[in-house]
Amino acid sequence: MALALLILGIGSSPLFAKPIVKTLTTDEDSESVSPTPTPTVSRTWILGLGGAVDLPVQNWNPVYSIGYGTKLEMSSNIDAHWIVGLGLSYFHFQGVNFSGQVTNDDLRILPMARFFPGEGKFSPYLTGGAGLAVQFASALGGTVTNLNPDVFGGAGLEMRLASQETIFVEAHYNLILAGSALGQDTVLLGGLRSGF
Repeated sequence: MALALLILGIGSSPLFAKPIVKTLTTDEDSESVSPTPTPTVSRTWILGLGGAVDLPVQNWNPVYSIGYGTKLEMSSNIDAHWIVGLGLSYFHFQGVNFSGQVTNDDLRILPMARFFPGEGKFSPYLTGGAGLAVQFASALGGTVTNLNPDVFGGAGLEMRLASQETIFVEAHYNLILAGSALGQDTVLLGGLRSGF
């Protein structure tokens, strides 16, 4: 479904990039007015909030089949095609193994970027970033905390609701280096972004 929406929206751009401002210059020696475009994009801050599911793929505890979480992000456009920012995600995994109930709580702190190739009501984008995953693994009444490098890449689609408000869906592949093991998972998320 998300892939179909992404394909339908090819050729659109960031919904939060304010319109290009064009200035007019007047030749004092003549009565004609000639437009001289001066492309400028005003900076917009964007607050995003969404819900997510995390599907472990490889090198995860096999009792964790799915994780549930949320994502908060603050970002800003740097030009008509690029948005950069910081995302904070939280995911909770739980299951039961031979020792009883086990849980894993991930706090992911990821500087990220989004690239929008075009312009329209529907705006597909590519996204990626790198940062840290703080993992709290609990079993038998004890908790172990790990700080691991984390990178992701993926794609998404925004749909405009108002001049600076969109809903979005996004999917990305995530890699967490935990010691010598490379944990891999797929994250599916959706939510609301609002500019100010």
